[in-house]
Amino acid sequence: MKQLYTVLILISFISIQHITAQTTISGRVVDAETNEWLAGVLISSTQLIGTTTDIDGKYSITVSGDETELTFRYLGYETQVIKLNIRGSKNISLDAKMTVGTSILNTVTVTSSRNKRLLENEIATVEIIPARFLENNAITSLSEVMERTPGVQILDDQVNIRSSGFSYGGGSRVGLIIDGQPLLGALFGDIRWNFIPIENAGQIEVVKGPASVLYGSNAMNGVINVTTAEPTSDPYTSISIYRGVMDDPPSKYRQWWSDEEPPFNNGIFFAHRAKVTDKLDITLGGNMHFNKSHIERGDEARYRANWTTKYRLTDKTTFGINGNFMYHKSGGYFIWQDADTNALKHISPLSFNRYRTLSIDPHVTHFDKFNNKHIVRGRLFSIVQTPQRRSKEQIEANPPDIPATIYSMEYQFQRRFQNELLLTAGFSLQDFSADNPTLAFTAGDTISDIRSTTFGNNQALFGQVEKSFLENKLLTHVGLRVERFNIGDGDFSAIVPVVQAGATYKASPTNVFRTSFGQGYRMPSLLERYVEAEILVIESPFIDIPLQAIPNLEITPEYGWNYELGYKKLLKKGRWKGYLDLAFFVMQYKNMSELTFDLH
Repeated sequence: MKQLYTVLILISFISIQHITAQTTISGRVVDAETNEWLAGVLISSTQLIGTTTDIDGKYSITVSGDETELTFRYLGYETQVIKLNIRGSKNISLDAKMTVGTSILNTVTVTSSRNKRLLENEIATVEIIPARFLENNAITSLSEVMERTPGVQILDDQVNIRSSGFSYGGGSRVGLIIDGQPLLGALFGDIRWNFIPIENAGQIEVVKGPASVLYGSNAMNGVINVTTAEPTSDPYTSISIYRGVMDDPPSKYRQWWSDEEPPFNNGIFFAHRAKVTDKLDITLGGNMHFNKSHIERGDEARYRANWTTKYRLTDKTTFGINGNFMYHKSGGYFIWQDADTNALKHISPLSFNRYRTLSIDPHVTHFDKFNNKHIVRGRLFSIVQTPQRRSKEQIEANPPDIPATIYSMEYQFQRRFQNELLLTAGFSLQDFSADNPTLAFTAGDTISDIRSTTFGNNQALFGQVEKSFLENKLLTHVGLRVERFNIGDGDFSAIVPVVQAGATYKASPTNVFRTSFGQGYRMPSLLERYVEAEILVIESPFIDIPLQAIPNLEITPEYGWNYELGYKKLLKKGRWKGYLDLAFFVMQYKNMSELTFDLH
């Protein structure tokens, strides 16, 4: 009997060992064409066990049984399924190569969710401008890209989307994002178009609709996101030289230049991207640009250099420091002498403003043991202006530089749950200051000796949740942001909450419906609130008339909301492919500010 019990126990032990035998499958996932590592690839097995690749494209998954199927999914790529017979194996090495999807709707965006998302799953209208568009159209500034984007207008260097309103001298109602961080001036709240390193741009995304939940103030009308191209295994170097000449005006009598020296522009772009080592990636770029303007003495010259770095400390952690510097000289322009003969001449003699613009961006990305993603970004953004019309005596009596500086920091957390739920949350801090805006606009022979500083700060909490249903046919999205502002020495403070919600429904592989609602806001710039200066003097035979800007300490934040109902249809015939995007939208804004002329 004891021998029988011993045999039964031995058989049971062997059976249990067979049932619980496990196999570890590991490897690396790469792009089939470029062999670049793919981070964040979703891998699942028939045993309902899942994992993702790390920042080096590596993965490891442990399964049981005699066989399994591994499914590899990655945004913008074709899903790949690999069957494996794992009987008797403890460790299996399996590398996978993924192919870019053939559908144009497989384009990947990152702006509206701060996470990679297919274009077909966007709840708002998003325009995608690839890098090849810049290369093929002799683009010299980001503003030229926006001028060619449907539904986007540029007027006096200010951008607006869907004709939502223009405000000369006010801050931008459209946010600008460079590699995940806002980049707007501290004093004007404006976009420095020529400062953007388009020579190394990987993709430009334009979101049409409020984006304040993720990006805060100035994104009430939309957001423009420029992402830097990643280095590949093969180094990339590009040098582009350009030159353009402007035609004479239709009304010949308005021409102030000679036929032998027409207005022109020329310059050079440089870009270099490389993986220096297995751990270090670098990107270098630069631009020199010269422009003889059709506006008399409105010429421009700029010199810009930039870099990005990314160092892989471990397979879970990367860090780096990005930077950009530009020297910019340009002739200011406010208003013409008259609307006919002298339409291309300023009402008073022009002189040049000079700017030194600098940004330094440290960044760290870390995946913890639960595969949660942590991102910390910082930014120093400084614009130092040398005002126009300064005599030698004035410079000696008062330092000429007028700095405007922003210090910002943001922490972002992302977690993807097993039930197809993605959580993105975080907080941001910002401190901004600028010397008295009066100095920035003084154009007379005398200058104020007051040199005070205006300042402000803000703190924000934000979060959004994405959840898919019906086998990923229905994707829902809900977001919230709460931001606190303090401007001046107790001049203004406010707490601003905004919400956003939307959904997309994929009725078929080629038909996608969407709906969204979002709120937005814009805080007035320091210039709009505090400017008090003489802009120019209009000379006349009887009396000189000063044109002055006066402050508005009672100015309040702008608020708005947008509702959109949209439909995307994939179109394909032979080698030709594209998509039809229809959108019905309603926008409403209040407290919108603008520069007005009046007598005081």
